Amino acid sequence: MRGNIEQARKIFDMALLSTEAATEELRKKVPILYFWDPSVIALLFALSFEWDKVGSDNRIHSLFERALADDKLQKSVLLWRCYLAYEAEIACNASAARRVFFRAIHACPWSKRLWLDGFQKLSSILTLKELSDLQEVMREKELNIRTDIYEILLQDETDT
Repeated sequence: MRGNIEQARKIFDMALLSTEAATEELRKKVPILYFWDPSVIALLFALSFEWDKVGSDNRIHSLFERALADDKLQKSVLLWRCYLAYEAEIACNASAARRVFFRAIHACPWSKRLWLDGFQKLSSILTLKELSDLQEVMREKELNIRTDIYEILLQDETDT
């Protein structure tokens, strides 16, 4: 019985090592496939290999920046939202999140969801004047919100 358990453990260990090796091999090939035919789905797939890796911040930034350098991906609202969420919530880099937000609304000024993401994620970073100015720009672009930004900020302050 003990011999069977040892043999099963060895097989399990070998299978685990094989799976890790296959995952690492796929991790290396996905960016190559992504750069051969750029798409948001391929980028998200490539990023999924990097999220939980320690010290992969530079690689994640590089993947996002290379994607945004592509003309057809530069107008992707989903890509910008993911990048903003990464900087604001995962990397916790306020200045980078701010830069990404302003680049995003410059690239996709028609996306109301992108503007609202910026208000939500950066409300503690941007000043009231900046938030007010951004709301005015939204109105000029006919991206209306149902309530005034000051009401939202006052509600957030009373909640905390």
